[in-house]
Amino acid sequence: MAEEGQTPHSDLLGAYIRAQRRLADLSLRQLAELSDVSNAYLSQVERGLHQPSLKVVQSIAHALNLSSEVLLAEGGLLEPPLVAKALRAGSATPSSRRTPRSRRCRPP
Repeated sequence: MAEEGQTPHSDLLGAYIRAQRRLADLSLRQLAELSDVSNAYLSQVERGLHQPSLKVVQSIAHALNLSSEVLLAEGGLLEPPLVAKALRAGSATPSSRRTPRSRRCRPP
């Protein structure tokens, strides 16, 4: 059961930050220092207890060498760029944009 203040997005964002921190082989304290965020607050963000401000997201993203857009998209707070681009173009899925012209259905 989710704790008070937890949202599905904060869980996703926190899990993604934790995964990226581990991939970067950084301890919680190291990432907190690099992003200028307290380790207690960063721990709460990773556990989905707090949804960080945009400024904090940008700071964490910079410390992890990621764009804040990627961090927000992976955290479920922003549409992933390829999906958004495909939807704007009127396509149902990004993969359908890669179909060769000769294989597309043509109107009669």
